[in-house]
Amino acid sequence: MNLGQMILVILAAILFSTFIIAVFNSMMVQMENAVVNLYMTQGVKIADQVLQEYEAKILSHTITFDEVYNTLNGGITKPPVALGGADYIVSIISRPCSTNGSIVGSLGNHQRIDVMVRIVADNREYYVGNETNPFSKVFSRI
Repeated sequence: MNLGQMILVILAAILFSTFIIAVFNSMMVQMENAVVNLYMTQGVKIADQVLQEYEAKILSHTITFDEVYNTLNGGITKPPVALGGADYIVSIISRPCSTNGSIVGSLGNHQRIDVMVRIVADNREYYVGNETNPFSKVFSRI
C-alpha cells in the first residue's frame, strides 16, 4: 500500500465517522421531539378531560352554572398528576364572557372555563395553554 492509498483510507474513515455522528445526533433530536410530543398530547387530553368533567356536571345538574363560576372565579390549581415520568399541573379559571368567548365585566348567561396545563419533565417545563392563549370552552346557562 502506497502513501496515496493510506491517505484515501484515512479520509474515508474520517468521512464515515463524521456521517455516523451526524446520523446519531439527528436520531437523538427526533427521539426527543417524539417524547415532547407525547407529553404535549397527554397535556391536551388532561385539559379536555377537565372541560368534559365540568360539562358533565353542569348537564347532569350535579353543580349549577353559578356554583361553577363561584368555585373557579379566582382560579384553582389541582395537585400534580404524575404520568410517564412527567408531572402535570392543571390550573383552571372561569371568566364571564359573551357567546363568542370574549371576556366581559360581569357574569351573564355565559362563562368561559380556561384550562392551563404545566408539564414538568426531565427538569424542563412545557405548557398546554397559557394566560393569553388558554385551552378554553364556553358554557351557557341552561
